[in-house]
Amino acid sequence: MTKETYSEFKDRIESFSRYHKFIEAEEYIPSKEVERKVREDGIFKPFMGDTIIYFLPREVQNYIYETFVMRFYDNSMGLSEYLSEPIKPQMLHVTLHDLNASECNDQEVSKMMVDMQFLLKRRKAMFDNIPNKINVKSGYVFNMVGQSIVLSVMPGESDIFLHNVVRPLDRYMTDMTRGEEEEYNKLMKAHTITSYASCIVHKYNYTPHITLSYFRNRKMEKPVIEALNGIANNLNTYENRFCFTLDKDLLYYSIFEDMNSFFPLFSL
Repeated sequence: MTKETYSEFKDRIESFSRYHKFIEAEEYIPSKEVERKVREDGIFKPFMGDTIIYFLPREVQNYIYETFVMRFYDNSMGLSEYLSEPIKPQMLHVTLHDLNASECNDQEVSKMMVDMQFLLKRRKAMFDNIPNKINVKSGYVFNMVGQSIVLSVMPGESDIFLHNVVRPLDRYMTDMTRGEEEEYNKLMKAHTITSYASCIVHKYNYTPHITLSYFRNRKMEKPVIEALNGIANNLNTYENRFCFTLDKDLLYYSIFEDMNSFFPLFSL
């Protein structure tokens, strides 16, 4: 993982969607990797592991579910036949740091999870340095490595957001950068602390996001692709942008049984 400036981070995240179509092809087959997580009928497969995540306040979860998630499940378009079952609103979250995962009930992974729990509890004092509040705002809906539909999360302006409350992103704010770099530094500090505490440092740069849905491994033809692109374009307008807060009180070491079943074990 290379250290990024805020400007480099912003350019990288925006390059995923701001300058490209959601899917840039007339025919498209999602990544074969998605078969590890989603069955052919869209039901999530067993996929166990652990992670460090920010759960979101219920109001934020409900807003994202109603405004973003369900747009892709409009029966008139038939898109649900190409997607996983809907992610439950209470499962919507922002991952701070991925840890371990396996598509089967792997004893080795189970042992790694137990060891991780012991390690993090032993190093719990390190998490005291994570900022209590990080102001963020929604970014763009984009196609995450051919596996899922996600909403990027960007640093927000300092001191202008209501904590734990969804607030529309006013037009006059969209070009402001006041405090964004400060909030970015807070977010990266939180991510770096979890990397050192868990002894897992990823080679790739951190991309904060909220997963809205997973694909099925099914070929998409032009009408489906155009429908997906149209929804993504609509959701990426200023009218749908909003801001909220990542709250340390909702930061948990969690385990999961599939991509729709996360269980917080202890706070950090």
